[in-house]
Amino acid sequence: MISNQRGAALIVVLSMLTASLMLGLTSMQSSMIDERLAGNFKAAAQAQMNAEEGGSEFFDWLKAQGGWPGNNDDQNGWQDGDADDISLSGYSIQDVVWGGDEVLLTVRGVGPGGAESFLEATFSVNSLSNARADAAFTCFGENCSYEAGAANGNSAQHVGINGNDHRSAGQCSSIQGSNDPELNSGGEDRAGIIMPSGTISAQGGDEVDGDDTDAIIGDPAYIDEDDDYLVTSYHVSGGLDSGDGEEGGLRQVYAEYYKAIVEEIERRGAAAGEVSGDAVLAYAGVGETVEIDGEAGGIIVLEGGSLSMSGNDCFTGLIIAMPGENDQGEVVNPSFVSGNGTPAIIGAIWGEEFSVSGTGNSSIYYSSQGLVFDDLFQSRGSYVVLERWDNVASM
Repeated sequence: MISNQRGAALIVVLSMLTASLMLGLTSMQSSMIDERLAGNFKAAAQAQMNAEEGGSEFFDWLKAQGGWPGNNDDQNGWQDGDADDISLSGYSIQDVVWGGDEVLLTVRGVGPGGAESFLEATFSVNSLSNARADAAFTCFGENCSYEAGAANGNSAQHVGINGNDHRSAGQCSSIQGSNDPELNSGGEDRAGIIMPSGTISAQGGDEVDGDDTDAIIGDPAYIDEDDDYLVTSYHVSGGLDSGDGEEGGLRQVYAEYYKAIVEEIERRGAAAGEVSGDAVLAYAGVGETVEIDGEAGGIIVLEGGSLSMSGNDCFTGLIIAMPGENDQGEVVNPSFVSGNGTPAIIGAIWGEEFSVSGTGNSSIYYSSQGLVFDDLFQSRGSYVVLERWDNVASM
């Protein structure tokens, strides 16, 4: 019996060694595949980052021009020597196609092992002199609020927010009391309020439905979701808010204009305080207030600051209201406070996380004419906007 089992242990051991060897080879092969996949992914990611670096450098060059390149020499000025030397920069500009008010860019990025990635981007030029507003009142954010004055909505002559297009020239003096500015017969009406989140209330605190109040009129009176916005004739393709880091939504369009205006404010050194007269460019940070003294026109930026109007004060133009930070790094939301009387804004107000309240009966009238600022931006008339940014292919 014992003699019949001689060599069995050797066979068992060899079988186990063979199985272990096969398992080890399989694991080794899997690890090598994973390593190659990781290497390929790293190379593709590096190629994509290099392509995006080229696109970003072109965008920075375009914004630094202070205007839209208008001739071949200016348009070729982006070539900095390294852009075509792919061994130095990791990317090359493949194609630049200039149009009247846009430029199409194609960038090739390379990574280790010959990996490639291509970026296609579109940049356009917008005019600082022509501000966009798709409603008399637009606010994005959970803290948005509008409080209608006590008389708003009680009569057809005193509506709190009016999205119909109105004339702006000479209208401040004609609307004192309960009169409305004249309608712009050649204009296009907009929404009364665009506010995806937040509250609308009557003076005193009772919340009201934006779709069911006489204090707001427009085309339509109230928009709080994409379905209502995207059916309008004036919508942008990205809807109300295309999301963080994305382009094309109304919130993002507003943000681009806001950044361009802030750059202009920093260049000019605009400040808070009492303002009056035409072509005003004013700014109020946290703890600061812009006060309208009688009649004024232009652009006011509230970056955590506030706007104060009362009596028959009248402002023609655009109010941009955005959150700001105090010295402790805390976020402070902007506000428009109406005192007693019937103050009015002819143009638009838009921004994020802001509130409109007070004891007076303020009115906000949309006016496309009131959003034209040729006198304000004679020396600097344009800013550049990113329209499209697509990684179209990798190899």
